[in-house]
Amino acid sequence: MDRRVRFGDINGMSTYRNIELPESTTVGDLKEVARDYEAICITSMGAIVERYESTAGYPYIDTKINLITGRDFDDDDPIRGKGAIYGWIQGRGLEALAGHSSWLSERGEHDELVRRMETMLREILDNLRQVRDRNDGHICFFMTPEGAPFTLDSRSQPVPFAAGHVHPYGFSDLFSSKGMFAAADYLGDGAARSE
Repeated sequence: MDRRVRFGDINGMSTYRNIELPESTTVGDLKEVARDYEAICITSMGAIVERYESTAGYPYIDTKINLITGRDFDDDDPIRGKGAIYGWIQGRGLEALAGHSSWLSERGEHDELVRRMETMLREILDNLRQVRDRNDGHICFFMTPEGAPFTLDSRSQPVPFAAGHVHPYGFSDLFSSKGMFAAADYLGDGAARSE
């Protein structure tokens, strides 16, 4: 019985084979399983790039998809729609894009995907730097696509607030800074890295 399962296969990049480890695992078995993990990583990055490229004028990593239905959340959903940007997710996403770009570049593989991820890195990094500047050095947990911070009221509806020097730095600032640093470092952007 053929146990291979197609996993996305973005532009013929990778095939997930569903390898199962035997009770007595060998180094060869682990190498075979590693190929499945590579396929998952490459296909996932390809899907993230394709989602980004299909939404012109939306300079954010967009993983707002219902994993049960496979459909995008409604744009007007106040928490899961495109009007709610999670600052920390943007940072973690930049860090992942930089790490995967570096990994594939070092291997000399998937040059086209790497180029597309680098474009994303540059555009999102530039956008987040502008958002941070507008918010007195903050990237907030919830933001509008324009970078305006908000919180949620008791009915889960957005309530705007002004970020500023009186607000303490939080985890969104930390994660977005880590991601922005990783992107700047990967891109060789010394000014953004120092900032």
